[in-house]
Amino acid sequence: MRSCMLAALLVLGAAIIGMAADVLVPGFTVDAYATGIPDPSNLAIDIDTGTLFYGEFGEGLYRVDPGGMAVPVNLSFALDVGDWYPFAATELEYADGYIYSLLPAGTLARVDTTTGAAVPVYSYSGIHCESGIALRDDTLYMVPGHGWADSLLSYNLLTGVGETAVSGLPHSAFGIEYDAANDRLFFSDSSTGLYEVDLDSGSIALIGSFTAHALYRQFAIDPTGAFAYSMNNFGVVERMDLATGMTEFFITGLSDTDLRDLAFGPASDGTGWSLYLLQPHSILEVSGFQGPQTETKADNLLTDLVAKVSRALGVTLDQAQAIVQAHGAARVRLALAFSASYTEFIAALEGYALSSTTAGSGGGIEGAVVASECVIGDALVCLFQITHPFTGQFVEDATCSLSLVFEGSESPIIVSIVLAPFDETVGGYAASIETAGLEAGAYTLYIACGDLQPHQYTVNMVNP
Repeated sequence: MRSCMLAALLVLGAAIIGMAADVLVPGFTVDAYATGIPDPSNLAIDIDTGTLFYGEFGEGLYRVDPGGMAVPVNLSFALDVGDWYPFAATELEYADGYIYSLLPAGTLARVDTTTGAAVPVYSYSGIHCESGIALRDDTLYMVPGHGWADSLLSYNLLTGVGETAVSGLPHSAFGIEYDAANDRLFFSDSSTGLYEVDLDSGSIALIGSFTAHALYRQFAIDPTGAFAYSMNNFGVVERMDLATGMTEFFITGLSDTDLRDLAFGPASDGTGWSLYLLQPHSILEVSGFQGPQTETKADNLLTDLVAKVSRALGVTLDQAQAIVQAHGAARVRLALAFSASYTEFIAALEGYALSSTTAGSGGGIEGAVVASECVIGDALVCLFQITHPFTGQFVEDATCSLSLVFEGSESPIIVSIVLAPFDETVGGYAASIETAGLEAGAYTLYIACGDLQPHQYTVNMVNP
C-alpha cells in the first residue's frame, strides 16, 4: 500500500527536472548539491557537521556524503503496522547522532545514523501521515498532520517523557520549525497559514498567509529568524517576513510539487548558510545566507564544532581547538560524521593534518624519532619530517597535530593533543608532550599523515 502522499505524487506524473530555477532576490545563487539520488521527500541536517539526511518516497533513510552520493542508513524503517510509508512527506529531525520521525500510527521512532538501528521511543494517539517535528533545546515538538489530535506534542530527550504541550491547534497542522536565534516556535496549517505558538501561555498567533496553496505546507526559518521560506504547488519558493507577515516570491521554476522538504544548514563551501531544497531525485543548494548577529549556537559554528569535538573525543576545549586549527573545520566536521572512535576519527581525516595546501593530502611522515619508553615527568619529544606528495621534497610550511592516548583503561583515553610546527632550530617538525601526572602503562602516539592511515607509535610510560 502507498501513503496519501505517494498517491498524490503519482498523479503529478513525471517531474519537471528540466525547468531552470530562477532566484528573484539579489545576493543569492542556486546550484545542484546532489543529483541522481533516490527520490527525496524530507530532510534533516546535522548542523555541527553539515551532513544531510533525507527520507525517500518509500521507506529508505539516506545520508548524503561529500560529493553528493546518497548512502543508505536504514531501508526498512516502517515500525508502525499499517499501510503508510513513514517517510511520505512527514518531517525528520536530527539530534545527537539520531534521526527522529513521528510515524503515521503515532510512534515516535529513532534511527541511529551510524548503525541504522531503529527503535520506537514513545507512542501518541491522534496522529496520521504528514506530521511535523522540530527540536528546541532537549525537547522535540510535533504536530499531528492529518491526525485528529489537533495539539502540539512534546518529547523530552533527556527524561523520555512525552506529553501534550499546547491544545487547540488548527486541524491538519503539518510543518513545524524552531527559530533558534529568537527562541520562537512556528507551525503551518494545510492551507496558507503560518502561526507562532507561545509555549508558556499556550497561545497561538497567525503571523501571515502565503499567497499560494500548498497541500502539505513544509517551511524553513532562516538562521537570523527574519524570514520563513516555503515551497508551493506551482514550483515557487515564497518567503514571509516574520515581523510583518508580508510575502514575496523568492525562487521560481522548480518542480511543481510541495511534497518535498527544505531546510537550512551550513553552506557546503564552509561560508555562511545555505537553504537546501529537495527536488525529484536531486537536492538544490541556495547559498548567500548569513547567520544571526547575536551569539547563539546557530551563529558560531566554529565554537560549536570545538565543543562537539571536546564532547565526542573526551578532550579539553583547548585540545579540541588544536585539532580544528590543525586539520581545518570542514575536514573535522566530516571526520566526526563518519567515525565512532578516536582512531577512526584520525583515519577519517585522510591525512589532512597538513594544514598547508603545499603539503597536500598525500604528504608523508619521514624519519620520525619517538622514544619507545619515557619516564613520567619528563617531556616526550617527537621529531619528524614531512614530504611533498608529488615531488618528494621536504615541506617546511605545514602544521601537524599529535595525540597521546592511554591504552590501559577499558576504553582509550586521550591525555594530550599538541601542535607540531616546523622548527628551524632542529630542521624539522618538533613537539614536546608533558607527561607529569600520567599513569604508568602503554600509550599510543598518533600522527596523522597523507596515506589515509594514522602513523602510530607505542610509548611505554614508566615511573621514575
